[in-house]
Amino acid sequence: MIVLTGSLSLMLGVLIWRYGRVGLDQLATFQLRGGLAAVLALMAQIVSMWTQQHRFEWLAVSILFLAWFGWLNRRHLGIVLASVGIALNMIVMLANGGVMPVSPESISRVADAYVEPGTPLSFSKSNVQTAEQTTFAWLSDRLHLPGPLGQLAAWSIGDILLLAGIWHLLWSVMKGQVDYARVISEDVAAVS
Repeated sequence: MIVLTGSLSLMLGVLIWRYGRVGLDQLATFQLRGGLAAVLALMAQIVSMWTQQHRFEWLAVSILFLAWFGWLNRRHLGIVLASVGIALNMIVMLANGGVMPVSPESISRVADAYVEPGTPLSFSKSNVQTAEQTTFAWLSDRLHLPGPLGQLAAWSIGDILLLAGIWHLLWSVMKGQVDYARVISEDVAAVS
């Protein structure tokens, strides 16, 4: 979660550098629907991480709120991409008891330490699992950036789509560009 927050901060910093005050003004006036649903989903995930109990149930609650938020904002291409990324992460987590599997090899690459399979990682949604123990291992946290940046974190395909969606949303809003998903859906509605 820290790496995701850092990545989002870096993206926002780049966009502020590129679009300056005008971009910030555009972002300040931009509105998404169902913000409370997103906040409640985040709270459910935080409770799950802190308590390390009832993870499957907290994940289900989080999924419901995130699905609601995604549905309310489905006209924004960035939200659609982010929602697909979240859905992929949720699928692998649901299939693995409410935790995000991370391989011992990925932990070793990031932390330069061996962690026994079956170990939950403190204050995270992750659990160390071998590929054989993991359902949908290809969706788990197993991707790394090249070179020394690979030590920053292990990423999932869902994380990449989530970040791509947020990047697209922030970029299109700060640039002042009309969102293509909205234009497409409005054109289809006009033809019908």
